[in-house]
Amino acid sequence: MAGGSGGEERGAPQGRRLLVDCSLTPLTGTPTGIPRVLRKYLTYAPAAARAAGMDFMAVEIAAPGRFRRFREVGEPRADPGRPLSAGDIGARCALVVLRYVSPVLKHLLHLIGAVLPVRLVRKTTDRWARSADKFVSKFRRRFNVQPRVREEVTFRPGDVLLCPGCFYHMDMEDYAAARAQGAEVVVVLHDILPVTVPQTFEYPWRWDFKQRIVQALDIVAHFYCISRQTQDELKRFAATLDKPVRTAVAYNGIDPVAVGPVSPPSDPERRALLARRPWLMVGTVEPRKGYGEAVAAFEALWRAGYDRPLVIIGGKGWLAHETQAPILESPWLGKNLFWFRQVDDETLAAFYEGSHALLAASISEGFGLPLLEAPAHGLPVLYRQVPAFREILGDRAPSFASHEELKAGLLDMEAPGRRAEICAALAQLRWYDWPSVVEAVVADLMAQTRTLDASIVPEEVMRPVRAGGAGVVQLDVAPAGSLRGGMEPVSGRQVAV
Repeated sequence: MAGGSGGEERGAPQGRRLLVDCSLTPLTGTPTGIPRVLRKYLTYAPAAARAAGMDFMAVEIAAPGRFRRFREVGEPRADPGRPLSAGDIGARCALVVLRYVSPVLKHLLHLIGAVLPVRLVRKTTDRWARSADKFVSKFRRRFNVQPRVREEVTFRPGDVLLCPGCFYHMDMEDYAAARAQGAEVVVVLHDILPVTVPQTFEYPWRWDFKQRIVQALDIVAHFYCISRQTQDELKRFAATLDKPVRTAVAYNGIDPVAVGPVSPPSDPERRALLARRPWLMVGTVEPRKGYGEAVAAFEALWRAGYDRPLVIIGGKGWLAHETQAPILESPWLGKNLFWFRQVDDETLAAFYEGSHALLAASISEGFGLPLLEAPAHGLPVLYRQVPAFREILGDRAPSFASHEELKAGLLDMEAPGRRAEICAALAQLRWYDWPSVVEAVVADLMAQTRTLDASIVPEEVMRPVRAGGAGVVQLDVAPAGSLRGGMEPVSGRQVAV
C-alpha cells in the first residue's frame, strides 16, 4: 500500500464495523456520476470488509441525528411498524411544511438584509434567520414529536461511517451525532467546485455547500479525494481557515469493458446518427462543462463546411437557461447537433464504440470518468487542459487551452492517420479497477497508520483500460463525416475558420 510522508496512528481494529452512508444519493435506474461511485462501493465493499475482519452495513439518515439500515427501493423492511394515527400524520405533515418553509424564510431574510444594507436591518434579519433554522427542533420539543425509526442503527466506538455519496446534502450535525456515539466519519470527496468555481453554481446552494465543507473540516476524520487536484484544492481551502485536514488520494476506478460485439441503438434515428461517426460529449449539461464554447466552435466549423455532427449525452443541470440556450437555440439542432438527456448503459456503450472521438471541454473537474470510459471502448479523446484531466491522460491524447486551439484540435483529428495515432497511444493507458480501489480504501481504514497526502492504491494493480479487442458496433450505413455533397473527409487543412 502506497504511503505518504507521514501517517495517522489508529487504535486496534478488532470488532470494528464499516457502515457505508447512502443518504440523499439517488440509486434508482442507471446511476451516473456520484451515485455510480456509491453503487461501486456498495458492490465491492462488503467483500473487502469481510476480508479485513469488519462487519458491513449500508445505512441512511432517517431523522435528525439518527440513522437506519439502508434498503433498496422495493426491498421490505424487517419491522413494518404500527399504523400511523391521525395525530402522527398531522405532526409529520406540519414538520414537512416547516422543513420547506424555514430555509425559504431564512434565505428571504438574508436577501432583505443584503438589499437593505442598513446595520440595524441586517442585524435584525440575521437574528431572525438564525431563529428560522431552529423552527423544526422547537416544534419537536413543543409538541413532543419524535419520529419512529425502524431498523435504527446505533453507532459504537470503533465504527467507521464511510460516505462515498452526496454527503454535502446532509446536515453536518447528523455526522456530528454519529461521531458523538463513537463512530469515525470518513468522506470520499469528489470535488469542492462550488467553492473554487462558485460562478458555475446557483446561489444559495453554493453558499450552503461551502458552509458544509467548513463544518466537515471539524467533523470528518479523513478525506479520500478522488484526484490530487481535489486534494490540493481541499488543503488550500482548509489552510485559508487555519484548519487541519487529513487527506489521501483514492482515485475512482473503472470496470473492464467486456470483449465482444456491441449492439447498436434500437432507435433507427440514433443508428443513422451513429453511422455518421459523430463527436461525443458526455456529462450533465451545466455551466462548468463547457458546452457553450464547444457548440460555438462546432458552429463555426459547420458554417465553413465541416459536416461531422456533435452528440451530447447528459441530463439537464442547474442554471438551465444560460447553459442550455447555446444548444436549444442553435440553428444546427436536429441537423448536426443532438442532445440525448437519458440513455441506458447499452446505448452509451454504442456511442462510445461508434463515435469519432470524445470531447471533454469542462473548465474544471474533480475527476473525469468519461476520459477513462472512452479509451476503454477504443475512442480517442480531445480534452481541455485542466489538472484533473491531465492526471488521467497526461500526454497520451491531444489537449487545448483556448477557443482557437479547440477548433484546431477538432480539425486535427481529421488529418490522415491522426485518429489512429491517438488510439494507439491510448491503448497503452492503464488504470485502477473498482475492486482494487475499494479494497485499498477499506484496507487503509483498518491500517494502524493511515495514509496521508499520497495515493492509497499501488500502481502495481493498474490494468489496461481496454481489454483485448473490444467490440465494434455493426452499422448498416457507411461512416460519414465529410463535407456536404459527398466530398472526401475533411482534414485540418481543408476548412478555414
